[in-house]
Amino acid sequence: MAKPDFDPNDSVGFWDLINRQDWAICQRVQLGMQTRCITPDTTRRWKTSALTNVVT
Repeated sequence: MAKPDFDPNDSVGFWDLINRQDWAICQRVQLGMQTRCITPDTTRRWKTSALTNVVT
């Protein structure tokens, strides 16, 4: 960034793309969590499974 010929547009464009993809994923997850298939027990099992995979 200190260089006079530095152009941050590539970085800004990449950052914008990644953020927009993250936002879209979050929106889809929220919609998915509204289905009748998801119950508190389902999410508890997912969390337990995720923690087990990280710890072991």
